[in-house]
Amino acid sequence: MNKKWFIVSTLFITFLVSGCMNSGKTNAIYLIPEGYTGHALAFYNVKGAQPLTYEGDFAVHEMNEEGYFATSKNDMTYGTVTDQYYFVDENGTRTPIDDRCVRGLGTGGYDSYGDGSSVNLVYTGIDITDDCSDAFRNTTSNFEDGKTQPIMNRVLEKYYSKSNEE
Repeated sequence: MNKKWFIVSTLFITFLVSGCMNSGKTNAIYLIPEGYTGHALAFYNVKGAQPLTYEGDFAVHEMNEEGYFATSKNDMTYGTVTDQYYFVDENGTRTPIDDRCVRGLGTGGYDSYGDGSSVNLVYTGIDITDDCSDAFRNTTSNFEDGKTQPIMNRVLEKYYSKSNEE
């Protein structure tokens, strides 16, 4: 067998198998404080944070006023995005957020081992707007736009007594 063919075949089979194994659903409920706009991030593998809670098959991510949720669960669930988004008022009443007002930011990670402590976070996020226009839906946003760093710093300061000033 040709070595090049073997490598290509092996890569294809690996890709196919990994795709089938990761065909789950994200199943997250995001509870956003009423009126909040901007990035909202969910951090996983956070030392000292609470474990996830569930409503049926859905993991509940209750965002705080600072734009984040932290959990001790070591990693998020990957797969088809089946998430649900709600604004929550001071009485706990949920109002579904129009899909046109939310866009995903993707996933990311943060590692730090420099000061003798180890921090290894995984995160995902959404961008929420009150201008649910085509312009919002047709533009992209990601973790590199500068809006994520202040949220990341709040998590690092609260749970690890450090920051990630860059």
